[in-house]
Amino acid sequence: MTKPGRTIFLIVEFLVAVFAFVYFVGRVSSNAAVAYSDPLEHFKYGSTGGEILAGIPYSIWMTLPRIFNLPGGRYESFGFLHESGKDLRIGVSKRRYRGIERVSFTCAICDHGSVRDTPDSKPLLVAGMLSNTVDLRAFYKFLFGRGKTVCDQLCDRCNGPDGVNFAPNYKDLSKVTPIADIGTDRQRTNQHLSNT
Repeated sequence: MTKPGRTIFLIVEFLVAVFAFVYFVGRVSSNAAVAYSDPLEHFKYGSTGGEILAGIPYSIWMTLPRIFNLPGGRYESFGFLHESGKDLRIGVSKRRYRGIERVSFTCAICDHGSVRDTPDSKPLLVAGMLSNTVDLRAFYKFLFGRGKTVCDQLCDRCNGPDGVNFAPNYKDLSKVTPIADIGTDRQRTNQHLSNT
């Protein structure tokens, strides 16, 4: 290669490396919550910052009900309220943090209720009303029930006789998966759930 050709090649190689580094740093250091201009929408779905320390990756959040055969394949079995056309339940926010979309609870998980005129009528969702449907205890038992996190249960299912054996070297996926951030004091949470 001639000297001018080699110089151009090195410049292009350097620029590609700088671009890749800037892209990687930007992606990994990102911290952007979904913004809502309507105050009611922000109350229902706006971030309070919980995704940073206790966020569940969005893709895992959306998949868990189907994997664990929750009734209807959705979180309504825990009483979470849902508006048609929305992918998140009321009281669940989304944020991109360190390159991963994560979800967490907002105030609306407990402060958004529903009423009906008759048992057969469509529920009327009321912002600010104490939740009369959400069962967080059942949800946390689902996540940490039987002394195992959802990650452990998922690993057991996948590594079972009919599973795909995707992580044969991990006995406890909660050590490598952000979902464990939900219960930073898992023993205390399990003890509380078993005593109530």
